[in-house]
Amino acid sequence: MMTIDDYRKITKGIDGGKNLDPDFVTQIYTTIEKEPFTLDEDEDLRVKLLGQNANSKLKKHETYMAEADMLAKRGKAHITHKKDESHHEQFILVTETEHIKTMFEDTWSANLAVFSVLLEEADDDRITQLCLEGFLHAIKVSGYNRMVTERDAFVSSLSKFTQISTLKEIKEKNLDCVQGLL
Repeated sequence: MMTIDDYRKITKGIDGGKNLDPDFVTQIYTTIEKEPFTLDEDEDLRVKLLGQNANSKLKKHETYMAEADMLAKRGKAHITHKKDESHHEQFILVTETEHIKTMFEDTWSANLAVFSVLLEEADDDRITQLCLEGFLHAIKVSGYNRMVTERDAFVSSLSKFTQISTLKEIKEKNLDCVQGLL
């Protein structure tokens, strides 16, 4: 186990060549000492191993209850974190768009497949609208980044969902596709 002196040695010179305030290091040390942090996966594995090594029904029951308690706490923390009004997300304004093109190049075909399958199979208006939004945003992103092949793939796929060239029954989602293309 590390001591406070070990922490001071580790943090020596990390503040632009200067040492951190000793009170600050002590505060961090005492916080970690009181409540050590572990990865959830490590804690889950520890409880699982305890359950596997339990040789009595009582031990297995205790391990099960500990695992259930841990899951309940994690769920409660997640829910209360979402409701905590003092929590503020930090957003960063991005002015360069080159990374968007790179990400879009990696994901466009998967997005096209998902939007197409869902649009074809779903009869839910909300899913239809979300798929149409996805198509339209993908067309805009690919057009903005001069990605002709990707743009043409989305436009072509969306035009097939209009059902104009077939004698099939035209549904409201087909009309939405026509409107989207226009």
